[in-house]
Amino acid sequence: MKYKVFIPSAGIGSRLGPHTKLRNKALITLGDLPVIVRIIKKFPQDVEFVIALGYRGTQIQQAVEALCPNYKIEFVNISKFEGEGASLGLTIAECKQYLQTPFIFIPNDTIVDIDPDSLSPIRMGNWAGYYKKTLGDQVPTEQYRTLDIYDGKVTQFNAKGLNSDNIYIGLAGIRDYNAFWKFFEMATDISAGEVVALDLLSNICAIEFKTWEDIGNLKSLQKATKKFRNYAYNILEKENEAIWFEKDQVTKFHVDSLFISDRVKRLDILPKGLFPKLTSFSDNTYSYDRVEGDIFSSIVSPHLVRKLLETMQKYLWKNTCPDSSDNKSITYEFYKAKSFSRVEYFFSRFERLDKPLQINDVKIPAARNLLKKVPWNNIIKRAKFAEFHGDFHSENIIFRKDKTFCLLDWRQNFGANNYQYGDVYYDLSKFLHGLIVNHKEAECQNFIISKKDDNSIYIDIKMRYNNYKSIKELKAWCEEYDYSFKNVELLTGLIYLNICGLHEYPYAEFLFYLGMLMVFENIDE
Repeated sequence: MKYKVFIPSAGIGSRLGPHTKLRNKALITLGDLPVIVRIIKKFPQDVEFVIALGYRGTQIQQAVEALCPNYKIEFVNISKFEGEGASLGLTIAECKQYLQTPFIFIPNDTIVDIDPDSLSPIRMGNWAGYYKKTLGDQVPTEQYRTLDIYDGKVTQFNAKGLNSDNIYIGLAGIRDYNAFWKFFEMATDISAGEVVALDLLSNICAIEFKTWEDIGNLKSLQKATKKFRNYAYNILEKENEAIWFEKDQVTKFHVDSLFISDRVKRLDILPKGLFPKLTSFSDNTYSYDRVEGDIFSSIVSPHLVRKLLETMQKYLWKNTCPDSSDNKSITYEFYKAKSFSRVEYFFSRFERLDKPLQINDVKIPAARNLLKKVPWNNIIKRAKFAEFHGDFHSENIIFRKDKTFCLLDWRQNFGANNYQYGDVYYDLSKFLHGLIVNHKEAECQNFIISKKDDNSIYIDIKMRYNNYKSIKELKAWCEEYDYSFKNVELLTGLIYLNICGLHEYPYAEFLFYLGMLMVFENIDE
């Protein structure tokens, strides 16, 4: 007989606020991987899993199948996962038929160091995991159930709020599964979950876990994110997408299935050799083999910038759109309509008022008024439609060992159903945006927001010398190929305003102020 692992993942994760607005908390990224995949990979591949799905359940299934293709997993769709009647107990009850064997119960927000052999309920019997609170660990005991322990055995599961140092971490092993289900069905209220049956089981061993990360609330999530951060990649997490790394595979996740399908569709149009080849894809994910080489942002120099721009000109930007008669309306929608919409989203998400500001001693009108002053017709007239990348950022460019470039994270379209052609100015502006704001510096919060009062702000960001010199090289190249660098700077400011609402505070606020400043300084009155 073998044991199974049960991971309930149906709930909406309301305690995590914006992090679970668009995806299940099981898909929050820790380091290189989503939480639930970190849990699964603690166990050998011959262990069978039962995963309960509800809120954003399809996303979980696709991500797990992409990152854990060799694991045996039974996905169970729960009938009710939010609102009246929904509970952990209901989730457990609807998985009963799949758990007629010894099993380990582990929440999808619990990260511990696991030795699968020593935790096998077949070997260890019934057990419950706990963390012993220590002085200064900042773990709020009142938020968790606790255990009474005597001689290494659990004598009682306590309700939340009782003063005890033995915190039950929601992790348990059940060998006597028949008794567990009997007690579970006897309970008058199963909403409390597994503890209604665990509390009645006899001879439960208490197993202490010295390290424990709970990502189920905002404070502990922040702590865990810092602990697992991989400094090899400068990925800035967004609420609607993620990039995960597993050995030699890279997986892109997005909550919008059209985003993914359009990305896949565009790859058939883009020049072969400049972009990676997909190994698999689903509605919300696609995967490709990891590209060996240096991330361009880590090696940027004027010489390499020139080499990169010449490569783009040769293989992408020279392939212009043969008929650009319909591009005016596409460009208008892509730049103007989207900019107004994204700024509104920023104000809504962060509950900010739109008002005149003084940024770095420059008086700037309110954002909505500023956007009305943008010379949209000039932007549309200047647009040069050609084959494009669409997110031409130095973090999305790999300089391979053979001295060639590979372009990652290409944009899915340039407006609805417009897959092949886009404005070259947008690529140039995205590139400038990455030279000014290096992801590494942003991740380390090497930027300044200083407020004299609510309306007077000073901002700055650390810039590397090679980035500074590379901006000059980009400007020279633009002039050589008859691109308006002032237009590039204006669009870069609009890009910052477009993306500020997609990032977290305080970085989002910095991007907003920087975008306001750059747009104002590059408007020809």
